[in-house]
Amino acid sequence: MWSAISTLSNAAYNAAAVGANAAYSAGAAIGVVTTGEANLPSAYPFKQPATPAERIALSHGHNYNEFIRIIDDAEWGLIPFTDPDGGDIKLWTRPKEVTHHFMKATFLSLNKTPAEVAALVASESLADRQRFSPNMEALDYLVKDDDKTCVTYTKFWAPPPIAARDFVFLQGRKELSDGTIEIWGCSVGYESKSEDAGLVRGASFWGWRLRPAMEHVMVTYFNVSDPRGWTPSFIFAWLKTQVSSDLVAIRDILSGKDRKVAKIESVESCGISQEEVQKEQAAFKATHDGLSPSKVPPASV
Repeated sequence: MWSAISTLSNAAYNAAAVGANAAYSAGAAIGVVTTGEANLPSAYPFKQPATPAERIALSHGHNYNEFIRIIDDAEWGLIPFTDPDGGDIKLWTRPKEVTHHFMKATFLSLNKTPAEVAALVASESLADRQRFSPNMEALDYLVKDDDKTCVTYTKFWAPPPIAARDFVFLQGRKELSDGTIEIWGCSVGYESKSEDAGLVRGASFWGWRLRPAMEHVMVTYFNVSDPRGWTPSFIFAWLKTQVSSDLVAIRDILSGKDRKVAKIESVESCGISQEEVQKEQAAFKATHDGLSPSKVPPASV
């Protein structure tokens, strides 16, 4: 039912390109999966490292190894896409891995250092993130175990009747001898952040590689995500354009341009009627009646 690489009309693109968060939006854009158990560190139920030593070991051990495995996977392949500003943004997908959706993107940030790019895309300031991610409503650093390991909480608004999503990430950072900076995050359980009523706790594993390229930076981003709960089918097509708008906004901010981004107001602004969404929601509820949103099986094709 869900076409993972379908494109929106120009009108829908213009309405949709409003810059949601890369950590939430990129994962659901491409690579729809069906049933079974994902061989990923973010697969539900989440791991729950309870001590600083456990979190550091998990983030810089298994999770980092998975970051390398995924970002360097030889099976990533280009998909048809044209950078809306005529630049060099490229989008990639790879074979399905059970319950998660896959997305990777690359672009060149001119006349910047990896540290300058990292300061924006991994900023601890909600206001900074909202410059390219207006749907982000919360960004909290719950604990910092050392200067390379932390646990973060993020929340993202979605147009009703779609439930807002939140995430708890175990985040790591590494600086290589050639100047490359790598940043990655993986969904985990954290006792001080239980699931709130009305929200769906999403599952995601994401990473940035910021590699020097002469006086520029080659930016590579990936996200593997399971939005969990009910997600209407149109969102997967819409999110393909959403990813590109996030990256365009990041590129513009880094180059000193003033790109205006806006929170998506409604499903209608994506070219979808409330009636269509309500029909999908009713069908989903009929199948999963009695289950809380976070306990519902991942969306299937």
